[in-house]
Amino acid sequence: MRILSASFLLLTACATAPKPAEAPTEAAQTGRQTLRYRVADVPVIQVIDRSLPTARITWTFARGADAEAEGELGASSLLASLMSRGAAGKSAMEMAEAAEKLGASVHGNANRDSMSFHATGLSRDIAAISALLADTVRRPNLDPAEFERLKRQTLAGLKSSRNRGASLAQRAFQRLL
Repeated sequence: MRILSASFLLLTACATAPKPAEAPTEAAQTGRQTLRYRVADVPVIQVIDRSLPTARITWTFARGADAEAEGELGASSLLASLMSRGAAGKSAMEMAEAAEKLGASVHGNANRDSMSFHATGLSRDIAAISALLADTVRRPNLDPAEFERLKRQTLAGLKSSRNRGASLAQRAFQRLL
């Protein structure tokens, strides 16, 4: 199931120690290397940073709130959150427990121009972390009970933010733009 038309995958993988290079290069000196390639016609940007033993994977779809119809405002953000609450037949709790066992986190969010899904954890667990993220993006449960719970939480958050100064200023600024 393809959710949105354009996407890219950002993979940041780290190892415990940098591998020695024959000739000193900027990548060898900083411990960072950026690779760009395509997998199944999806652009991939891989950033290798050996300074920490952690990994971060991000899948980004190039559609966000700006693509929403007038009556659908907030749908991208709601969908990204819902997709993060259970996938591949596992409940939200089971997915959270699987991530917790790895010391990892998996979540989704949306902004004006994109929807992104992120997973972070130890680089030694990259295969398991990748599988959790892949399930989140490719096989979300979209459970109606989770949708209702998320909708209630979102509405409560909107109500509480109505009178906060930062929210008022942000809405005024967006109207001005």
